[in-house]
Amino acid sequence: MPAITSRFVDCHVFRLKPGGGEEWLVLRRAPHVQLAGTWQMVSGHLEPGEKAYECAVRELEEETGLRPLHFYQASYVNRFYLAASDEIVLSPVFAAQVGPDAQVRLSGEHTDFAWVTFEEAVQRYPWPGQRKAIATIREQFVLRPPHSASCLDGMVDCEDD
Repeated sequence: MPAITSRFVDCHVFRLKPGGGEEWLVLRRAPHVQLAGTWQMVSGHLEPGEKAYECAVRELEEETGLRPLHFYQASYVNRFYLAASDEIVLSPVFAAQVGPDAQVRLSGEHTDFAWVTFEEAVQRYPWPGQRKAIATIREQFVLRPPHSASCLDGMVDCEDD
């Protein structure tokens, strides 16, 4: 029977454009890492004793150099099966809103990034769970005012508005 684990997090990054609309950050995996060449959101492994939201904020800074204006827990958990380890993985999903002029600084895990429309992000993501997560985030935090219960600004180090 496969093990059920939760050792990864996903963090989708968006920014609101001054004239209206939003852009989403997508990252291309480097050739030397697993899933090389695929487009993805910020993601990473939990360290011992680390909470999922802490991991997401740490990975955001490590992979992109960004700090959020606002940080949210999404009402979605990405789930997938890894045949090599025979495990079902549950990955909590977070959203980071950054400033409209946010400057990305890539780590060695990625070779490229792009700020794209929601539709283009959905097209670039290869996995259904990624596409469902970004759609949930857009509905929950971009198209409607975020519910205060989903906002983690008081628990993480956010930029000043």
